[in-house]
Amino acid sequence: MADIATVRPEVADSDEEFHRLVTLLDEQRAAMLELEALGRDRRALVSACDGEALLALLARRQGVIERLGRAAEAGRRVREAWEQGTPATWRVREVRRRIEELIAAQARLEKADADDAALLVATREQMARELADLATGQRAVRAYAPGRSDGARYQDAKG
Repeated sequence: MADIATVRPEVADSDEEFHRLVTLLDEQRAAMLELEALGRDRRALVSACDGEALLALLARRQGVIERLGRAAEAGRRVREAWEQGTPATWRVREVRRRIEELIAAQARLEKADADDAALLVATREQMARELADLATGQRAVRAYAPGRSDGARYQDAKG
């Protein structure tokens, strides 16, 4: 996941720079919200054991993560360009508020990812148990099934 702290508020010192910084933070926030929504959908697909839809969702999620990374990289470049600035106090507060929102969203995403990983493990283990039970059941059915005749066992050779 992208490093949210790549944009420091103390480097924004003009209206244009401030608005660019806010725009980058808002792009990151939108990507985080989209990841949260995809996480809820992912959880439902894992619970439903819908592998094909889950793979499609994970591909979409990867695209959002890449977009988030690009926004973070742009923020890093903005920070490097503004290192000598001195922003107004209200701008610092506004940027810090946005950064705190991003940090909180990132924490929620990390927790949801960990919860979903545990759900995937539990689902995999349940499927393994069900497959083992199925194999045991099939062996039992074969053991008690009447034998198949591949032909005559005895022949009347005398007529």
